Amino acid sequence: NSIVPAGMVDISFTVNNTGEETVTSFEASYEIDGYETVTETFETSLSPSSNKQFTFQTQAGLIAGTHNLKINIVSVNGADDAEQSNNSLTKEIKTYIKTIERTPMIEHFSSSTCQPCVGVDYAMMELTENNHGKYTYTKYPVNWPGLGDPYAIPDCIVRSDYYEVYTVPSIALDGQVKSSAITQSELDERFNSTSYVDIVGSFKVEGNTINVTADIISYIDMSDVRVFLSINEKTTTGNTGSNGMTEFHHIFMKMLGGNEGIVTRFNAGEYQRFAFSYDMTETNMEEIDDLEVAVWVQTYDSKEMHNSNYLNEYIE
Repeated sequence: NSIVPAGMVDISFTVNNTGEETVTSFEASYEIDGYETVTETFETSLSPSSNKQFTFQTQAGLIAGTHNLKINIVSVNGADDAEQSNNSLTKEIKTYIKTIERTPMIEHFSSSTCQPCVGVDYAMMELTENNHGKYTYTKYPVNWPGLGDPYAIPDCIVRSDYYEVYTVPSIALDGQVKSSAITQSELDERFNSTSYVDIVGSFKVEGNTINVTADIISYIDMSDVRVFLSINEKTTTGNTGSNGMTEFHHIFMKMLGGNEGIVTRFNAGEYQRFAFSYDMTETNMEEIDDLEVAVWVQTYDSKEMHNSNYLNEYIE
């Protein structure tokens, strides 16, 4: 597999017989990162145009990180293979230290001027009410299809452009966009999938300033990822528009560190701290004691979501 736990790992491979004679034995070797070559002989009966999987008896000891595995066919039926061009295969393998429970990330694009958004909003409220602790949520107000949602800000449009969302309602669950409400089975599938990234931290409100600290540790190598920190208000009423709704939830206020995320990379077992202070009077905030901070880690190009979480509010 491309992702395996650190430690002793089985090395398996498949051999295709593209020749005209049955292979009764062959010698194969593997090397990790260009050294520690292991060579073994395999007895078999592999007829022409057939294939079979084999496993080395000697396991590879892999530390956490990223490794290059190379497998070579050394000889076939006790002699050099006449066709050498297909006797080698190289693959990158990432090893992880441990797995982490996943918290799915929900990014919801909606508008208080959008009539079709109403049913989806109510369905999402029911879903989240039945799944406390199983999601992270940020809702981005937009000013289409009709102008008038006063909480639609440029940061929201950056995220809609990123997902190529140009109609509402639209919802991205762990980076995958759909136009209907998330179902229980879809949320459960993401919640039960593996993650290797742990996100913890807290925020504290002092006056109208919010102080945020997020600690992120990855248990696998991750290159070219981005960290997002979103300040939301749990419930708002001031963005009431023309669709009949008078209350809105998880409403986006500010993206800390830039609306395109903080570019970084993680080595397995390494943690990084992200700390910010922001004056909330510069936002559409209604109640200073009604804030939440959502944090997620994402590969920007592929939109792969690695994990997310809410930060804890620090209250003296």
